Amino acid sequence: MIRTCFLFTLFSAYWAGSAVIADNLIKNGDFAVVAENGTVEGWTADKFEQKLVKDTGDKPEGVAQSLRLDIGKAAKGHGQIYQGFRDLKKDTTYVLEGKLKSSAAGLAYFQIKLYSNDKTQGKNGELSRTDAPKGKSTAEWQPISYEFSTGKSDKVLILLRFLQEESAVGKSAWFADIKLTEKAAPVAEAKPVEAEKPTEVAKPPEAEKPAEKPAE
Repeated sequence: MIRTCFLFTLFSAYWAGSAVIADNLIKNGDFAVVAENGTVEGWTADKFEQKLVKDTGDKPEGVAQSLRLDIGKAAKGHGQIYQGFRDLKKDTTYVLEGKLKSSAAGLAYFQIKLYSNDKTQGKNGELSRTDAPKGKSTAEWQPISYEFSTGKSDKVLILLRFLQEESAVGKSAWFADIKLTEKAAPVAEAKPVEAEKPTEVAKPPEAEKPAEKPAE
């Protein structure tokens, strides 16, 4: 009799190197809630002098709307709307994602600022500021994905920024689908369990036949 072992194969829920989907930490990153006066829920606009509108017509594929920024007058410096975070983990990698476009090339971009509670560091505690690489806007929707480490910072700002000099008046920029997630550790790939080789069970020895009697 031959006993055969069955092969059981384990499948991983994710491919090797992939990560568990993390929560989006950005509030109203899809810009679903924008008041008629231009107030965007979850976002701060200090000394804001331009117009913000929820745009359901000009949007990237797969999203319901975008946030359109209309530059109506020149103002000093670069404009911005932003969200601040004080509860991000230190020395941890996060991923900023989003989409943007503009009627004039280079009008809009994403920026990340890291702050310390120690105001003697940098300017008002600012440790660093980084423009997301390739984050300058173009006439077509452009996806942006940028990884950064929080380091020893106590506060992180995620900014949607734009030019508002005289040459920018009358132009527009759009932002859409903004996400901030913690980069999770890769999930190890489960390997299949090797099958055991079939084991042959030894047969019991056959009984000896009695010797035949010689013919009389």
